[in-house]
Amino acid sequence: MNTDYDVTRRRVGVALLAGALLGALLGCVSLAASIALALSPPEAWAAFGRLFPTMFLRGFMGWLVGLLMIGSPAWWLLHHHGWRGWRAVILAAAGLAFATGLLTGIPRPGQHRTEADRGGLTMIDDSLTAHGWTKALEDAAFVAMAGAAVGFTVWRVAYRRQGA
Repeated sequence: MNTDYDVTRRRVGVALLAGALLGALLGCVSLAASIALALSPPEAWAAFGRLFPTMFLRGFMGWLVGLLMIGSPAWWLLHHHGWRGWRAVILAAAGLAFATGLLTGIPRPGQHRTEADRGGLTMIDDSLTAHGWTKALEDAAFVAMAGAAVGFTVWRVAYRRQGA
């Protein structure tokens, strides 16, 4: 346990905003990479230019809500129990982001959808195929990496060594 860190309410607020900004930027980088792989460079730039403002705002709001509703209670528990080091925060953030990414990637019953991507069918009548589960786990792993980066950013902005 690492308890030699101090935090203030102001730094917590700034840290949550910084984390949401980073999460939104990482989502936009992912979007840009997907567009670049699918389109020619001029078309990719045009598409990204049209989508960036909306995707950034949605990403910012999504990460901010996630940080407030999921991350903050987990952070409070870690802080309360003396787990204030960056390793604990990164592991918790990555784990929570992975779970959130996986749960939001699984279809809800009653939609009766069939979907596919370039690799094949991902869903048949609301049930994920083996390829669909692979894609869902890959997507959740990306969200976990982004969550780890966001968690580290929040930790770095919020905490200071006691007496510093």
